[in-house]
Amino acid sequence: MPADCRIDLHLLKQCSQSRILWREIIDGVIDIEEFLDGCSSIQELLEKWPKFPTLGLGAKLWKFIPFAVMWIIWLHRNRIVFDLKTLDLNRAAKIKATLWYWADGHLQRLSIR
Repeated sequence: MPADCRIDLHLLKQCSQSRILWREIIDGVIDIEEFLDGCSSIQELLEKWPKFPTLGLGAKLWKFIPFAVMWIIWLHRNRIVFDLKTLDLNRAAKIKATLWYWADGHLQRLSIR
């Protein structure tokens, strides 16, 4: 595995701060620790992401969760590295806002509203 893939894997799935974030978002829905430990790559994480047992908006949002979590982790990491920002503990709220923003755009394209 190339070094940059190992860094991405650590940042998005193995880092203790990332694990906290995954738990904040998914806690109680699936065993996220077991799920993350069972994935050896980001691709595998996305391919194995479980289906939500319902239809409607909840199922649509559920599909976006891994992308939103990883997007916020990546943006946050860039702010720390490039803008010298400190760790932000309100990440879960940002992920939820990102999910609603993406879902709203998705629903508008489908004319469901």
